[in-house]
Formats: sequence, structure tokens, C-alpha cells
Amino acid sequence: MLAAETCEHAVRLGRQDLIPDQLAMLRRVLEQGVGRLRHLMGDLRPYQPQAGGLEAALQAPFRSFTSRNNGAVSLTQDLDRPLSNSAETLVYRLILETLWTVQDLNEPTTVHLALTARGDVLHLRARFQPLRDVPPAELLAVKRVALLRWRVQALGGTVTQSAPEPGQSELLIRLPLSPSA
Repeated sequence: MLAAETCEHAVRLGRQDLIPDQLAMLRRVLEQGVGRLRHLMGDLRPYQPQAGGLEAALQAPFRSFTSRNNGAVSLTQDLDRPLSNSAETLVYRLILETLWTVQDLNEPTTVHLALTARGDVLHLRARFQPLRDVPPAELLAVKRVALLRWRVQALGGTVTQSAPEPGQSELLIRLPLSPSA
């Protein structure tokens, strides 16, 4: 907006020499905004189980996270049985929400996700090293983490945190699965 207002003022004052630079800045800002919107639209793409499964569906969000943070995302799965389509959709959304949450903790470069399902219980462990120190006791109070916790609790689950090693943080999400999952 500032670049557009500067262009308006330049025209009113007859300062045509200022307009090219301000228009170039406006163009860069708009291109960045459109790029962010495209990333968001890609991240919010609905999960389609018939399109290759969970790992295939997560490749685009993982690439997006990696390019924004100059890092990596890894996912391991240890499931005692295949998940139903509804459970896979839940896991897909949960992983995206967890990545967005972790990213808001000052853009960590590497995130290790471990998905485990035993019986009717699902665990998602996110281990990361934030670029800024968030004391472990304060991690659950961070707004984005609090939102994740609220959503998980609404599904009957829990979110806990720990510091498995100095300089690392970990979120552990535990969710009940229906017997048909």
C-alpha cells in the first residue's frame, strides 16, 4: 500500500522520476503475496486417499516447508494396521497443523515426525530444534501450540511437550482412533 500511495503522491507532485522504483517495489510485494497465497492454497488442498496415500499427499507440503525453512522434514510410520480413509484424513490434517505450529516457533530447519498407531491410539511425535529458545515449560503456552492443543483436545486427545535433548523440543500428540480406523 505504501508503494501505491507513494506513486499517487509522486503524480500529484509531478515527480515522475519516483514512479518506476515505486512500481517495481509494488510489483515485488504483489509477487511475494501471490506466491504466499499459492503456497497456502497448496497446503490447504484437500486430502484424497485414492491419490497415492498419505506419504504421497504429504510430499507437496513437505517440499513447501523445506523451501520456506531451508531444511528438511522426515516422517516415519509404525502402524499395527492400515488406517481407514477417515483416519488417514485426520492424520494428514494433524501433520499439516503440526508443521504449521512448529514453523511458527521461529522456523526450525529440521522436523522429525514419527507416526505410531497401536490399537485404538494414534501418536504423532514432532521433534525439532527451534532457532530461538523456547523454554520447555513455556512451549505449550505459545499461541500456535495452544491452538493445536485445543483442536486435539476437541478430538479427545492430548498434546504434551518435552525437551528430549538440550536445544531440542518435542510435541507429542495422542489421539484416540475409532475401532474402525
